[in-house]
Amino acid sequence: MDDLLKRHLRALGYISCQKVTYPCKNCGKVYHYYSSLARHLKHECGVEPKFHCPLCPYRTKHKSSLNTHLNGRHMKLLNEFYALPNGNKLSSSMNATN
Repeated sequence: MDDLLKRHLRALGYISCQKVTYPCKNCGKVYHYYSSLARHLKHECGVEPKFHCPLCPYRTKHKSSLNTHLNGRHMKLLNEFYALPNGNKLSSSMNATN
């Protein structure tokens, strides 16, 4: 790759001169973006999980993780509980928590 192309790609952010990382001083997790570290410090590090499964003891810090858990672990149970009057079942893309 010629020098001009390398400088152009570097200027656009496709090539980095050095890999900058942002480690959490509390737990040691490492992030490639400062914004990811800031989110981690605000919402995750040292914070109790705020999303609880209504069907088991599972707890998580992210709503999307709870939805994935419900769809993967409890969809059969949810289908039986939330069976529609016409006999149809909920699809796996539907969430009972919406």
